[in-house]
Amino acid sequence: MTRGVLTVLLVCAVLLAPACTRSSDGAPAAQSAESTTATTPSVSTSGTAPPMVTSDDVPGVAPTPATSTDEDCAPAAPPAVPVDVRIADPAAPTVVVGTPEGWTSAPSPDGVTLTGPAGMSGTVTITATPLDPAAAFRGYADDLTARTEMSTLSLVPAETCGFSGQKLMGQLGGTATDTVVYQARIVHVPGYLVAVYAEAPTGTDAFDTAATVLTGGLGIGLP
Repeated sequence: MTRGVLTVLLVCAVLLAPACTRSSDGAPAAQSAESTTATTPSVSTSGTAPPMVTSDDVPGVAPTPATSTDEDCAPAAPPAVPVDVRIADPAAPTVVVGTPEGWTSAPSPDGVTLTGPAGMSGTVTITATPLDPAAAFRGYADDLTARTEMSTLSLVPAETCGFSGQKLMGQLGGTATDTVVYQARIVHVPGYLVAVYAEAPTGTDAFDTAATVLTGGLGIGLP
């Protein structure tokens, strides 16, 4: 089995880590589970402390604007159904996300939960964070992939409304029967991390189209 490497965000410590992750910051069309396209040096951290991650190392980190801009600040075009996402924190940003037709949403303490056909599901979360964009993005990816025995991760820059952002995609699972495919879009608004996440059983034909709608565009509002 080919072991993973740290390209930008993730660590696979050979024989020591409970989960192994392959990751890439290359274009998603060029990514596969068995190959990576890295634009930063590969690092093994077996027996050593992980290197410090700077903004220059992390795709999608941009100078933070004082207010949101009009760029990429609207949900994807129809068939998206806009869903307004808010949490109780009055200082938190608000989010408008486009959901595919046939999906339902329900409020949750940190945003909304989404339910689609054919076992597809998702969440939109707004979470307070003291971290800068680079550290918040790495933390999200680490948390996402740590929950499974084997995972893959591809990511591309996805600045959103002028804020730092990324799109992530890959697989999570350990066996053929419990593996899911996922796509996510994460945005760092000062003091908060916005995350749109969708997953489906591997092989779900409609997932790519649905996930593209969910992650295709966000509206970010500031209090």
